[in-house]
Amino acid sequence: EVALALLDAGAPFLWVVRSSESHKLPAGYAAAAAAANGMVVSWCPQLEVLAHPAVGCFLTHCGWNSTAEALVAGVPMVALPQWTDQPMNAEYVEAVWGAGVRVRPAAAGGLAARAEVARGIEEVMRGERSGEYRRNAAAWMEKARAA
Repeated sequence: EVALALLDAGAPFLWVVRSSESHKLPAGYAAAAAAANGMVVSWCPQLEVLAHPAVGCFLTHCGWNSTAEALVAGVPMVALPQWTDQPMNAEYVEAVWGAGVRVRPAAAGGLAARAEVARGIEEVMRGERSGEYRRNAAAWMEKARAA
């Protein structure tokens, strides 16, 4: 679902898929991603990528480290939580900090639907509140720098 949602969202992307997980990608996905201005890699320096001004949003599971790194970099998030602290962190991203949106699963304990993931990306990148998400994320970056 995530793989196809990235293509559907129509924005350039960099997606880290561990080598041990790459067999789960649809056949021909790397070529489709490249044609859509996307790239799939097995690793990247996350902090350096988040600090790059071309990054429009961060699709994240909302583990605490990734969430904090995105806030420090001032990058709005599309939260796709799975378990433990991630749902609470995602709730903060959306409802408390206003630094992104939370993508919800189709059913309790299930996966988020392709259309829902694409909707989240589109909302943060080009939606009515995209400027607000970016401003709020930038404000958290400034707070982190001041700390």
